[in-house]
Amino acid sequence: MLYKSNFSVGVAVTNQGEAMEADTISKNGRSSKSHTSRGNRKLLTLFILIASAFVLSSCSSPSPESDGIKAAKKMCDCGKDIYVIAKKDYESYIKNFNSYAFKTRIEAREKLNELHQKLQESLNECERDGYAYLNELKSKYITNEEKVGKFQFAFDAHLNVCRPPRPDYSEYGSKIESLIQAIIPPKPNLERIKNEVIERTREIIQHDHYLLFDSPFLSGFGPRLNIRESEIKEREIQILNEHEQENNHIIEARIIFQTENNGAYEAIVNMIYDLLYDDWNLKSLKTIEFKLVKTGEYGNCIAITKNVQQLYPVSKYYLEVTNNCSENLIIMGKALLDEWTPFSIKIGGNNKREISYSITEYGYTRYKNINDYQILCVERE
Repeated sequence: MLYKSNFSVGVAVTNQGEAMEADTISKNGRSSKSHTSRGNRKLLTLFILIASAFVLSSCSSPSPESDGIKAAKKMCDCGKDIYVIAKKDYESYIKNFNSYAFKTRIEAREKLNELHQKLQESLNECERDGYAYLNELKSKYITNEEKVGKFQFAFDAHLNVCRPPRPDYSEYGSKIESLIQAIIPPKPNLERIKNEVIERTREIIQHDHYLLFDSPFLSGFGPRLNIRESEIKEREIQILNEHEQENNHIIEARIIFQTENNGAYEAIVNMIYDLLYDDWNLKSLKTIEFKLVKTGEYGNCIAITKNVQQLYPVSKYYLEVTNNCSENLIIMGKALLDEWTPFSIKIGGNNKREISYSITEYGYTRYKNINDYQILCVERE
């Protein structure tokens, strides 16, 4: 419409020029006619150039609809590019899986995560560029609410049309998972076993562990072995046996707990691992045996006497135990009351303690007579 209007102006000028030219010829002759004709042609050319520039300016001015489509197309191209790269990366991972020589499933997944991270970084960068381009185009119309609305409508509409559907990577995912699951991780080594024993020391030592009597005078279980986790300064581990049972890997281990006072306890444990998810996991830990490590070096440190103290109206029967050494000791034994009864005490270096057995009946306390006693074990605490 704009182009047609300007073209009419040009025709009007041409007609006027011809009329002026005829009048000039009739008045001034041929020379005047030539001069006037050249001036009119220059004027006509100037008007045509102005009209053409106006038409071109009108046709090339920003359009909110076309700019909205441009912004949407850049976003869609971004998604298409990333999907193509992802497909190639998955195919490359599968093709080169054996050449990676993964030792564990965790290593394989870490490599896969690196791939995912690079794809995500590329996608983020592409989206940043897309939004920058979107804002750049949209800024042209920021002062015109109507044009902003047209821009946004065109952008949203074209984005819904051009946005690529999300590819189905399930085939790649299944193949990759199958390759990873085929990796059998190495069995737990001694260092790992030691770390797990450290984490579960409390579980090992706080069970009801009792001294197992091997004396001909008393069979079965004696006093409880009392050991606190805070007393342990070192753990020594020895693997005794390993075997497979169904989907489990079972390790039988001997653990020596060294205490702060140079005492020692020995535990035999079964550690059951199962291949859960991507690695061997400690499923359960069972203590088979727990005992004090006997050195036989401290028996001469103690002296025991039987005593009776008159406490009207009762008599107190007790054993007085003296530790003549500087080390803290554990003393385990048994006393003959009505029957053999086990006892266990801890006694500090160069110190004394009493062992007595009392019962309370009808509000009165009386002490049992200690007919005899036997020391079964004297060791460092």
